Amino acid sequence: MRLSVRQFQELFHVVDMDLPDIELSTIIVKTLIGKSDAEIENMPVKKFNKICRDAKKSIDAYVSNVDKKKPVKFLKVNGNLYQLHYDMRRMNAGKYVEAATFSQEPIKNLHKILATMAVPMHWTWGGLRAKPYNEQKHEEIAEDMLDADFEVAYAACVFFCKVWAELIKNLNTYGSNPQEEEILERLLRLSQKYGVGYIMESK
Repeated sequence: MRLSVRQFQELFHVVDMDLPDIELSTIIVKTLIGKSDAEIENMPVKKFNKICRDAKKSIDAYVSNVDKKKPVKFLKVNGNLYQLHYDMRRMNAGKYVEAATFSQEPIKNLHKILATMAVPMHWTWGGLRAKPYNEQKHEEIAEDMLDADFEVAYAACVFFCKVWAELIKNLNTYGSNPQEEEILERLLRLSQKYGVGYIMESK
């Protein structure tokens, strides 16, 4: 089961909810498959339980593998191709300020961090080329990044944040900011909390 950046950001808040298992499971299923409350309530118990099991396996898989992924150079989302830049020294002042702002809340702003890193690309007769840079496109690109595969986005963001933290450390401006630990800790807590609250099937 694929997890998008948007879905992870929605699930991020579930960790702090003090809810019965069945309510927690319903919220998670709703987030993962995009069904309404009414559709979930009318769903056969076996189907609901299967979705819960699949979701649990997916979350556990993310916990086990998410920090082993290597950062990618190119990312394709909704048919759009982007090159991801990790070297802050190659960015202009505007992108530098964006990164400084968004990295304070890395999970909430994961799609915006990706948009700061991303350079839209297109194919030409001469091969793959960057599109002309347009600062006004940041919000549009960030919206696109909400649909990116979370596992890929996470690896890219963690590597970027490490480069960012090292740059800041070298400038002696701020201390290191362990953004990746916060994201991974949330995944672990989500896995532990999502037990899962299956519905008991009638005999």
